[in-house]
Amino acid sequence: YIRPILCQSTTEANMISDKFKDWMRSLTPVAKQAIATNAGTSVAMLYQLSTGHRLASSELAARIENAAPDAISRADINSTCRECPYFKQCGK
Repeated sequence: YIRPILCQSTTEANMISDKFKDWMRSLTPVAKQAIATNAGTSVAMLYQLSTGHRLASSELAARIENAAPDAISRADINSTCRECPYFKQCGK
């Protein structure tokens, strides 16, 4: 058994995924599929991100944000984005 190494603490991953999880729960299956397709990922990956089983790269977080404008922020999905001074400066 090889234990995976996470870049973020479990607490931090759970904190980030709570808003994302609530947002995912509010979406219809059709909406989830449309967002996944537009973000270049799968619905299964969105579920894994929202439950904290996977951590999104900053690139994937940005693609999800762009696929669902005004609904979710990349900072809600990725802690690196949340701490980025350029992201903070743009006022999202």
